[in-house]
Amino acid sequence: MQILDSTWLINMIEKSGTSPEARLLAAFDILTDWLEAPSIKENLTQSVEANTAPKLLLSYLSNQAKTTKAAMPEMLAEQMIFLLSSAIQAHLHGNHQALQHAKQAAQALIKAQCEKEKLTFSINKKLYAIAAGFALIALIGGAFLIQQPNAMPIVN
Repeated sequence: MQILDSTWLINMIEKSGTSPEARLLAAFDILTDWLEAPSIKENLTQSVEANTAPKLLLSYLSNQAKTTKAAMPEMLAEQMIFLLSSAIQAHLHGNHQALQHAKQAAQALIKAQCEKEKLTFSINKKLYAIAAGFALIALIGGAFLIQQPNAMPIVN
């Protein structure tokens, strides 16, 4: 079964989150529950998840990452796939906290990609405000000097 490239997983993710950020992270909890279900682990071969690229999930996660205004949405989606695949493998080898640890790493990646965009906008906004302030002062000063030509005496 190709769980990472299934419409079932996409539908579950879609239902699990109200924001793009929540949907990006929902896969970790869904897969944790799925892997803990009776008889799933016994029927899942370890090589199934590692050998194929989940194009459907990659496309979905890329679209969600774009909606979050991530700096590099395709890269973020690929990183999420890597984290999910690696965590599933670790879970199958007995590390039952792997998906939760991967989720924490994913949260940091999302935050880093989205904060950069917000930070850039915030800095640009401040720079524009400072530049506008200087321009306004220069205009007022220039207008004052034009109105009163004797305000600044010329020294010979």
